[in-house]
Amino acid sequence: MVRLQNLTLAQLQAFADREGRRRGLQEISIDAVKHALASAIKQGMVPNLRTVTRRLDHASVLEARPRWQ
Repeated sequence: MVRLQNLTLAQLQAFADREGRRRGLQEISIDAVKHALASAIKQGMVPNLRTVTRRLDHASVLEARPRWQ
């Protein structure tokens, strides 16, 4: 197993931005993921790339749901 040092908030947010755009997510969804990362760090959590990927997966699911009218 290879141990990597924790990524910074800026690095995680940049990854979320790139990956969210690659997936075709709306800007508001990408911003929500980036905000969630910042909040997690403020609360003492240590998010990683897997965390970002899961958040983006969740955003994709939410975007695919039918909207209420």
